[in-house]
Amino acid sequence: GVVAVSGFALDGNPSAGLLTLLDEMALSEISKIDSFMLVERQQINVVLKEQKMSLSGLMDTSQAIQIGMLLSANYIVTGTVIEMNSTIIIFGRIINVGTGEVESVAQIIVPKDEDVEKLLL
Repeated sequence: GVVAVSGFALDGNPSAGLLTLLDEMALSEISKIDSFMLVERQQINVVLKEQKMSLSGLMDTSQAIQIGMLLSANYIVTGTVIEMNSTIIIFGRIINVGTGEVESVAQIIVPKDEDVEKLLL
């Protein structure tokens, strides 16, 4: 099927380097699966501009599904990063655009160290 990576979001810091890292890692890993075709990030940005939406709105499942439909994607990958005192929690999910069902979820807890702190800036 066709997969679009709408990206990860971090409240209060939409430009954190960690989000770019997570988006790129998701693209890299999905591209290794022969049965999936990736939608280019530029196509997502064009659709967002046309629909006057922002990436932050894609955390809402209905918005993500709408964008997926506009891109003719079968699945959309999205996620959230939550910053805690000593850790960050990364939630990721794959949503079936046709049914609206969450096909897969993942949660990772990462201790904050100097490198992670830099990525949160």
